[in-house]
Amino acid sequence: MFRLNVIRYFDAAHGLRNFQGADEPIHSHHWKIEVSLESDQVDVSGCAIDFHEVDRSIDEALAPFAGKSFNDIPPFDVTSPSAELIAKYLYERLQKSLEKNGVILKGVTTCEDDCHCATYFA
Repeated sequence: MFRLNVIRYFDAAHGLRNFQGADEPIHSHHWKIEVSLESDQVDVSGCAIDFHEVDRSIDEALAPFAGKSFNDIPPFDVTSPSAELIAKYLYERLQKSLEKNGVILKGVTTCEDDCHCATYFA
C-alpha cells in the first residue's frame, strides 16, 4: 500500500460563529492543508497519481477562499468556519476529483498554524 501526502499553504481569514457564546472576531491565518491519499497500485511510470493533478485539485478547492474571509463565502457564510468543518468541506470537494484508478482519499488536515490542526477522514 502506498500513502501520498500533498501539502499546500494559503492565507485566509475566519471567525468562528457562536464560539463560547459569541461570534469570534475575524482574524487571519497562514493555513496549511495536507491531503492524504492511498493506493495499492502504481502506473507504468511508477506513480499512483500525478502530484500535479493533486496540486491542481487542491488549488481549485482553495481558490474561492485564498486571501479572503471564509465567513463571506458559501458554505461558511452560514456555517461556522472551524478547522474541523473546513477539513470536512475540502474532503468532500476533493473526493470527487481525486478518487479514481484505485486511489482513495484518506483524509484532509487543516492547520491554522504549526500547532493547531484538525483532520477529517471517512
